[in-house]
Amino acid sequence: MRVFGNLFTMFILDKSNTDSELKLGISVPKRYGNAVLRNRFKRIVREVVRHDPELKSLKCSLIVGPNLRSNIDKWPCLEDIKRSFDLLKYGLSS
Repeated sequence: MRVFGNLFTMFILDKSNTDSELKLGISVPKRYGNAVLRNRFKRIVREVVRHDPELKSLKCSLIVGPNLRSNIDKWPCLEDIKRSFDLLKYGLSS
């Protein structure tokens, strides 16, 4: 299943995962920006998932990649990515 957000796209794989917690993959292509911007995106996504018990309790595999059409001149901030994850969680639950 593919879920689109404002800042990133999330692929949800293997919903019948028997592992006890979420498997997270982050894919950021070189077109997204320089290495500093790519690494910042990855750090922020990991931080959001680490602090959200609802996401950690999902028994599936997630692959997260940035939306290349979003404004990459602006640094991704924690609140924007957290808000996008909340919207995606709401979409998954309904």
